[in-house]
Amino acid sequence: MAGNKASDTTSPYYLNSSDNPGNVLVSYLFNGDNYPTWSHAMKNALCAKNKPGFVDGSMKEPSQDAPEFEAWDICNSMIISSIFNSLNKSLHGSVAYVEKAKDMWDDLQKRFSQGNAPRAHQIKTEISSLHQEGLTVASYYTKLKGMWDELENYSAIPKCTYEAAKEYAKEKEIHSKEQRAEAIAFHVSSSNKENFKFKPGEKTKCEHCGKIGHEKTKCWELVGYPADWESRRGGRSKKNGGARVTAHAVQIVNDASSLPIAAP
Repeated sequence: MAGNKASDTTSPYYLNSSDNPGNVLVSYLFNGDNYPTWSHAMKNALCAKNKPGFVDGSMKEPSQDAPEFEAWDICNSMIISSIFNSLNKSLHGSVAYVEKAKDMWDDLQKRFSQGNAPRAHQIKTEISSLHQEGLTVASYYTKLKGMWDELENYSAIPKCTYEAAKEYAKEKEIHSKEQRAEAIAFHVSSSNKENFKFKPGEKTKCEHCGKIGHEKTKCWELVGYPADWESRRGGRSKKNGGARVTAHAVQIVNDASSLPIAAP
């Protein structure tokens, strides 16, 4: 019975001549920081081999006296080797003595799939600060799409267990706080712009001379008239009694008739 399963190409127990413990199913090594991408690639590779059940728990370990135990044990060892070979050397010591593929998979998932919120925030920051610079359009798009795909993977709703529900609620709370902070920042920015924005039909009025068209800080009566003011205005200053204000706001009266005359 077990022999028939091992030779049936549609059976999860089937191994072809190219399957050996030295195989590397994915070239994307897991280094501890790229769990979502690595696990997704490994799942695809295991599905191609018709063996995802050895890590998701659907291929239960048979009893040792069962006819299919030997076939299960061989496939289990093969998958352990494949996962081990896809890990960075720094992680080998932590899983070297695991005897079941599912236990190895669950251990890696438990250790490295947590902390989604901090990693998601980091990816958002990287996306917002990403610039094309010397990259080609294709390279820039590929890099950006990879970030978006990883972020979407982190944002996926987990299975509804108690711990997953707590994690999901925590992520929602952090996301809500981020949205509130962005809304406050936008409101402050909009308010500041509104304070310095001239409304349609509104004209600037000088608080010093009361004339329209300039501000008090630019009023010539306070800061001084231009040197060519009299020539430009065609002697207008004489019509106004020759009054002129210097930069120090000192008024010189040229019209002698306006001065008081002492009695003899």
